[in-house]
Amino acid sequence: MQVFAYILLAATIKTSLLGLGVASLIISISALILIKFAVFNMPAYQHKHFARAFKMATLTHLSAYGLLIAKFTLLDGLQDIPAFIASHLIVHHILCAGIAGGLTLYGIRIFLNAKTHSLHLK
Repeated sequence: MQVFAYILLAATIKTSLLGLGVASLIISISALILIKFAVFNMPAYQHKHFARAFKMATLTHLSAYGLLIAKFTLLDGLQDIPAFIASHLIVHHILCAGIAGGLTLYGIRIFLNAKTHSLHLK
C-alpha cells in the first residue's frame, strides 16, 4: 500500500505545481486522514515520514492562504484590487512551486530511505 501513499504525494505535488492550492490542501488533508486511520502495510518510519510530508503540505498551503487574507486586510480601496490580484497570483505560484519542490525532495528522501532499509534487511 506504499504505492498509494506515493501516488497521493505525487498528486499533491502536481496540483501544487499547477497552482491549485485548494486542491493540494484537500488532497493532503485526505491523505493525512487516510494515513492516520487506514491500515497501510508499511514500516513505522515510512508512515511517520509520509505523515510529516502531508502535514508540511497542509501547513504551508494554509500559511499561504493566511498570507493572502493578511494582505487582503491591507487594501485601502477599490483601486488596490487589481494590484492585489496580480501580486497574489505571482506570490501564490511562487509559494506553490516552492512547496512542490520541497515535497519532491522529501518524497525522494522517503523513497531512498526505504531502499536503504530494504538493503540492510537482506
